[in-house]
Amino acid sequence: MVAQPVQPQAPARPQVAPEPRPPVEPRPPKAPAEPKSKAAPRPPAEPKSKPPATGVPNKKHGHRALWISLVTVIVVLALVVGGLYVWSTRSNTDTPTVPQTMSTVPAATPTLPPPPDPIATWPLTGLPMADDASNGPALCIKIENSVQARPQLGLDSADIVIEEVVEGGITRFMGVFQSTIPKQVEPVRSLRPMDTPLAQQFSCALVFSGGQLPFVQAALNSVLPIISQDRGAMWFSRDSGRSAPHNVIGDMATFMATAKAAKLTSPPPAFNYPALGQVSSIVADGAPATRLDLKMSGVESSTWRWDDVHGVWLRYEGTTKATVVGGKQLSATNVVTLSVTLVNTQYRDPAGNPVPETQIVGSGTGTVSYAGMSMPIKWSKASAKKPIVLTDASGNPVTLLPGNTWVELVPKSGSVTIR
Repeated sequence: MVAQPVQPQAPARPQVAPEPRPPVEPRPPKAPAEPKSKAAPRPPAEPKSKPPATGVPNKKHGHRALWISLVTVIVVLALVVGGLYVWSTRSNTDTPTVPQTMSTVPAATPTLPPPPDPIATWPLTGLPMADDASNGPALCIKIENSVQARPQLGLDSADIVIEEVVEGGITRFMGVFQSTIPKQVEPVRSLRPMDTPLAQQFSCALVFSGGQLPFVQAALNSVLPIISQDRGAMWFSRDSGRSAPHNVIGDMATFMATAKAAKLTSPPPAFNYPALGQVSSIVADGAPATRLDLKMSGVESSTWRWDDVHGVWLRYEGTTKATVVGGKQLSATNVVTLSVTLVNTQYRDPAGNPVPETQIVGSGTGTVSYAGMSMPIKWSKASAKKPIVLTDASGNPVTLLPGNTWVELVPKSGSVTIR
């Protein structure tokens, strides 16, 4: 019998003409044929194999291959384009190596309130100045301190008081007024050779009554306005309750008007004060002190005692309270002692005593006392117009407490005892 032909299979890819199959071997005779409804078994199909690349594909299979190639190319292109887009997107979000000032938004920073305006302070005391206060010029007034001159009038209003030794060993004051102007001061007295170089650092009007011609001429040669009773100033009067020459009264309103008419401005700061949040010098380097005994000369001694209740130093003339008219005791926030050289000039007073001069331009040692404490210092004054500079042992500026200050010019022949 002849073998049944194999049904052709649809190729999945373009194929070339099939190779001729080997001849079918004859089979042995079979039993009578079964009915046609039961098909004869087919021999197993040979495994499919990829046709060789040679030959010519048929037309139908070629179209299909072309479409598959086109689809493949499109997919590849889509993947490439998509990858490029993703890469581009990510690169734009990465932090650039070079700052992009036009395309980046700075991080938000907290908005801080502006710092408070600095508080205006009086230059000679460091105390806060009232909003309606007038920061005007200063007045430097010579005030007597003999026994006949006590109690003084208006001295307690001075921002700074400088005590100096004059002829006969008695002392005299120079009161520097600016933040508080009393109605009157008494007794106004005469000029001494160290007064002009002391006053010049305050750029003040220099007020006095009398003085030897060389001392007055030195004041006239300075740039300070001079207000002197002996030169015709009409703003002086005499206290009928006291004897001359210890009774000269000065009218402060007219003195200040004269200083303003001379176009004087506010004086420069006289001392350093600790800034907000800083520790004052005496807290860092001082020692407790409750009493300061000063020997100015053989006939003049004074004492300062610490009043812890009011936080001030109280002044005594010897053992007697030093007061002003009305009974108020003189006091100071700061007491500064400067060890100075005292020399006698060629001039004499009416009693024949040589007139001494304190050499204030120079340098030396001293003490600063406030807040119930005291510390050693160094001082220097480079010229008449320059201020007195206070430093510690290391050369750092010394700070005082805001308030009034007494400066004691203690001769080297005198002494300062701190208890």
